[in-house]
Amino acid sequence: MSEDLSPRLVLSHALGAYLAVNALPDSLIVMDGKDCVVQKASQLQGNHDWQSTLVSSDGAHRVLTTHAMPEEVWKGREDDVERVLDYAIARPDVRVIFLGASRMASITEPAYDMIVERCAERSGTRKPLIVLPTRSLLNDWLQGYADALAGLARALPLEQRDPTAGRRVGIVGYLMDRNEEDHFSNLRELARLLEGIGAELLCTWLDGGDSAHLSSIGRADLIVSLPHAREAAKVIAQRTGAKLLETGLPMGLEATSFWLHSIAAALGTSERAETFVDRELANAVPKLEWVVQMLSTGAGMAFVGDPHLLRGFLRLARELGIRVPFRGILAEAREDQRDLVRDGLDEPTVFVDPRVGQMRAAFKRAVAERDIDLLIASSYALDDLLPDVAAFELGFPSFHSHALTDQPFLGYQGCLSLVARLAERRSMHQLLRAPRASDG
Repeated sequence: MSEDLSPRLVLSHALGAYLAVNALPDSLIVMDGKDCVVQKASQLQGNHDWQSTLVSSDGAHRVLTTHAMPEEVWKGREDDVERVLDYAIARPDVRVIFLGASRMASITEPAYDMIVERCAERSGTRKPLIVLPTRSLLNDWLQGYADALAGLARALPLEQRDPTAGRRVGIVGYLMDRNEEDHFSNLRELARLLEGIGAELLCTWLDGGDSAHLSSIGRADLIVSLPHAREAAKVIAQRTGAKLLETGLPMGLEATSFWLHSIAAALGTSERAETFVDRELANAVPKLEWVVQMLSTGAGMAFVGDPHLLRGFLRLARELGIRVPFRGILAEAREDQRDLVRDGLDEPTVFVDPRVGQMRAAFKRAVAERDIDLLIASSYALDDLLPDVAAFELGFPSFHSHALTDQPFLGYQGCLSLVARLAERRSMHQLLRAPRASDG
């Protein structure tokens, strides 16, 4: 009984929306809830993201609260929500406004759509006012991010497309969870890859750019849909008439090559892509030969985090000859996770939407019986499992690992960077744990 009541490791819907706001510098979110909704921003600012601007020393925060206290949620509070929305609309530094609600406030939530309409009519604003779902069947952080991008895709004015251009690309569904160089170098790598096959990347949703920059996606001939925001990609393609191509994450050599060939086929640049991919592989493969031998020798790894990132990592692990026999999926159960759970090659132990402490015993058994010597996980999972093996932070949140210089993990350059860092972490752990002659 106590295990069933223990806290979940999966993060809230609101935090996913905060990630979107954090990556869109001229946006803010109004949260109908207690003051703690602002305090939750500390999981990003100063912790996961050293460049975050969600909270400001001058009080011009980008996470606002209606101060709805538990003893007051049963009362009509439309006036409180309108008051905060009016303030948000009047701010000259804000071009996009999201409205969400804490779980407590959503129990007796007012008619948010009507409130937003009244505020828009009274102010005459043309700023997008986006009401986020508060009672969706899937209500975790990944859904919060996807809902924010879907709302933005419906509401943001888009530039007009020139049907004669032909090779302009917009990427939708990149999880920009912080404004640090792991993500900015990923984005530069994606732009480099597309340029290599004869395409032009207009913008990526999200990429740290403002709403005017994101509007340029309306000129795209092809929308490349990444897994963190499929609905937003569909909405934009429908609005603009652009082609839509759903892909996975280009993580690892094989997945990156497949990603590029798929896009090139849609754009009619397959011949150029073939030449570019061959050249990139000729550069990358020799650099990996020795490190692959190091990593794959009897190695087993564990991964606990974002299911989309896990799927990308599994492709990389396959080409490196690495087993991943322990997996934790930090998201609510989804049908598209079945391939992560039922894997005949690794026969993994898998936890979906785990609770605090639920994985510990199974993880220790997997370390002992399946030769796991490296755990790749987010901060909360590392804190929960307290591994005796080497550990590597990847994904949201990463409180202890930051990127002040290029540290990509997507594309060809990302593959080389990530593999080198994994090998370094594993080797350093083995070195520090090795017995010394002086120990006796």
